[in-house]
Amino acid sequence: MKDKLLFAPDGVHPYTDTGHQLYLEAVVRSMDKIKPAGKPGPHALPKPLVADNWENAKMLPLDRAKLSAGWQKLDMEKDKFAKGWAKRLPQLWKADKPGETITFRFKGATAAIYDLLGPDCGQVVVTVDGKPPVVRPRFDRYCTYHRLAMMTIGSGLNDGEHTVKLELHPDQPDKVRIFKDGKQFDENPANNPKYDGRAWYAGSIMIVGDLVE
Repeated sequence: MKDKLLFAPDGVHPYTDTGHQLYLEAVVRSMDKIKPAGKPGPHALPKPLVADNWENAKMLPLDRAKLSAGWQKLDMEKDKFAKGWAKRLPQLWKADKPGETITFRFKGATAAIYDLLGPDCGQVVVTVDGKPPVVRPRFDRYCTYHRLAMMTIGSGLNDGEHTVKLELHPDQPDKVRIFKDGKQFDENPANNPKYDGRAWYAGSIMIVGDLVE
């Protein structure tokens, strides 16, 4: 097999010293043909393909919103749990008492919270513009560990000003049922203290539009 080149271990992800080298060589030999086709100089941007595109998308620190007194800002350098998320989240906040809230106003059509799902997490009551609330669990069938997630607040809203209230629900999600539905029979939240919790770990506000302060 010495005359065979091992490109990738799985047919998808190339080896660094072989597959990547082939890609590099393909780019190098193509550059002489690519250069004449280029047109150096300023280019005018065409109109957006869709009017409601996300060119005004922003990710803002959570403390740009109003947080109730029970929110705890974790130290991204000293807190062992928070350090693991420092490359993705500029801040990480934790609340675990029912009734803790986040409130803010924004102008735009889409908003979300960049947060975590995990074994000790609860659920959040989402209210937009005083309309009937929606409960969003921060726990799912894969929550044997913590992972990054995004909690939708609203999308496709009218492009105006909106008032958001997010409140920690007093009840835990039905973690036993969620695991059974997901065929996670090796995990039993009823007998494992790591699943006992109503926590919410939130890091950033994600909006397509602007925060109204």
